[in-house]
Amino acid sequence: HQLPDGLDCPKLNVLRLGCDSNSLKIPNSFFQGMKNLKVLDMHYMPLPSLPPSIQCLKNLRTMCLVGCKLRDVSLIGELKDLEILSFHGSDIEELPREIGQLTHLKLLDLSNCKQLKVVTPGVISSLLHLEDLYMINSFQHWGVADQGQDTRSTASLAELKPLSRLSVLEMHIPDMKLFPKDLVFGNLTKFKISIGSNFTMYAKYPCPNTLKFKLDQSIASYGGLNMLLKRAEYLVLEKMEDLENVVCDSKREGFPNLKWLEVNECHGDEYLVNTMEWMSRNVFPMLEKLVLLSMRNLKEICRGHLPIGMFSELGELTLCDLPELIHLWKDPNRDACLGNLKAIDIQNCKKLRNLFSQYTARHLERLQKQHVSSCQSSENIFAHDGYQAVTSMGEIVFQKLNSLKLMSLPNLSTFYQEIVNSESSDVPTHPPLFNPKVVFLAWRN
Repeated sequence: HQLPDGLDCPKLNVLRLGCDSNSLKIPNSFFQGMKNLKVLDMHYMPLPSLPPSIQCLKNLRTMCLVGCKLRDVSLIGELKDLEILSFHGSDIEELPREIGQLTHLKLLDLSNCKQLKVVTPGVISSLLHLEDLYMINSFQHWGVADQGQDTRSTASLAELKPLSRLSVLEMHIPDMKLFPKDLVFGNLTKFKISIGSNFTMYAKYPCPNTLKFKLDQSIASYGGLNMLLKRAEYLVLEKMEDLENVVCDSKREGFPNLKWLEVNECHGDEYLVNTMEWMSRNVFPMLEKLVLLSMRNLKEICRGHLPIGMFSELGELTLCDLPELIHLWKDPNRDACLGNLKAIDIQNCKKLRNLFSQYTARHLERLQKQHVSSCQSSENIFAHDGYQAVTSMGEIVFQKLNSLKLMSLPNLSTFYQEIVNSESSDVPTHPPLFNPKVVFLAWRN
């Protein structure tokens, strides 16, 4: 594994080098003969120091050092016209002061740089043309914003304020106290930001605008975060004692863009949303997936009557380890519209007696999967709406249900609770598990 001292390629525009051998060395004069190079892409290269001839690449626009073994990268600061710089997955330990000289830089990728311990103060704030900044699974040693730059040994989040062109941001913030209250991301179009709890390395977050919060204080005074909440499509709330810390400023408009909501180990609340306090009656107009996990005190998803159309776009519902959950919501006016629901997974909700009313069941036209297990109090899956409603309703037809699992339900008596005339003599002592009025078309085929 040996590279030549140099390559005489004056018209070369793109060069890609890759090697996982620790013994490979790039000669000092290697880049001298390729002064028109526009793109340099190096993967898994051992680069304890960059060769001095890297300074010859004055026309370089893109430099990728992916998974490389790096130490001193200060020479990159001489590439003044550089627009894209990626250290993705490299073992860089410090982002030096010289990187701040790249005033034309539009994209900086520091994601998966797990060894990055120091970002020199003033570097990020100098990159005034920066549009994309990626720092997931990377630098976490942010300084406190209210300390002077001269007294800090590492960068603070306040350095993001001058970046008026920033449109894409991915990063983890270890503590809410590090986030400046006056930091506003006015031009962000895509973001993936976690505060308090880091993103799981291999978890998939399919939506471009994702927030993950583990907070012990209110965000009411953080205008920038409240703005992002309104734009968020995927929201994860984890180990928070008071969900009001997050939703307090959203009661007027709700979550107009939210598609996925996951709440995990938030033990302080008896309900997810109090619809009696929200000015926006339709809190989740676009919600497609709702996951509630390990919430010790949750008794209902909605306190107050369910607003019209609240879960009209919901496609997946997962409830697991909710020992106090009694019912999902109150719906005396039959406003629940779950016509897009495709999958239901309920586990270990020991006080839950049934899932939905029979009126709601009648409109589950797209339901494909229904799994219910370890719900000790469940007596039926669909509760009756009253004698008059049931007798006029006819059959409940599941057109697409192809996966049904009912496990560890010791008190389950019937899938569908039919109400019969109390004066009738044909009242079954033990109603069948599957009432004839429940039709599974997919099973017939």
